[in-house]
Amino acid sequence: MTDLAKRSRQWLRDTVRGWGFTAFERRAILLLCSLIVLASGYWYIRNRSLAQRLTAFPVADSLSDPYSEPSQPLHILVDINQASGRDLERLPGIGPVRAAKIVELRTKLNGFTAIEQLDQVEGIGKKTIERLRPFIVVGSNQPVTDTLK
Repeated sequence: MTDLAKRSRQWLRDTVRGWGFTAFERRAILLLCSLIVLASGYWYIRNRSLAQRLTAFPVADSLSDPYSEPSQPLHILVDINQASGRDLERLPGIGPVRAAKIVELRTKLNGFTAIEQLDQVEGIGKKTIERLRPFIVVGSNQPVTDTLK
């Protein structure tokens, strides 16, 4: 071991001992710090915002410059007549239970003809429909333009 390494180790020992902690206390502090880091990571994963879960990878206008800004904002459009339950779960305010109910109603109605039919799903009201409107289409890639009255 070099002289510098020996002096560094000795300085570290003297410094830690100078704080007045026993070996047991140092281990307890290390354990508590580790638990804090783990709990912070768990909290971050559980509380990610909806925007992070819905974020799609941006598509560049030009393949030559993959980091250029897209010319139009990206939207996630889901055709509610063709979407799987998993696809429906990506919509704001739609979890697995509501997605299953939407699929069940779609099967019962033999497909949706208007977005307002989602009002028949338990737990989906006019406010939820308005929140979903920018993200859903009825039919094949035709944006829904009718409004709630």
